[in-house]
Amino acid sequence: MRRTIAVAQAALKGGDVSLSGRFHQVPESSLSRRPTGSDLSIWIGGVAVPGTKVLTRTATLADGWFVLCGAQRFPHLRSEIESLMNQHGRDPAAMGKEASVRTAGRESSHGPDAVPQWQPFGISHFLRTLGASLAPHQQLETLRKAVQDVPIPDAD
Repeated sequence: MRRTIAVAQAALKGGDVSLSGRFHQVPESSLSRRPTGSDLSIWIGGVAVPGTKVLTRTATLADGWFVLCGAQRFPHLRSEIESLMNQHGRDPAAMGKEASVRTAGRESSHGPDAVPQWQPFGISHFLRTLGASLAPHQQLETLRKAVQDVPIPDAD
């Protein structure tokens, strides 16, 4: 995974890249069309409770972290990732974080009402429709409604 991410990052920056690994061979390849604008971000997450490999990979390679745990477990995992980032010379404040607040599909009852429990943690992204099998226009409408329903904390 580490090598695959490194190849993807190098290809997005331009020029030829190569990979000769146990499972994949990418001989002197390049992208004929790269995304315009800013660099493409690499976000990492996992469905199971993250193990050391996932946490290290996230801390050393990712621009963002899909936080696939509850708000109760988050402070501990964030502390581990931030410690690893510091050990590898990375700024923890630069890491984007998306809390798994579903707005559609299974477990959608944990939607916008769940946002306040995450707000003290500085989460950069909240709402998702992943796994809801929605058409693009349905995703946009679902997110629009969810944004309207998100409680906004007092400015005190």
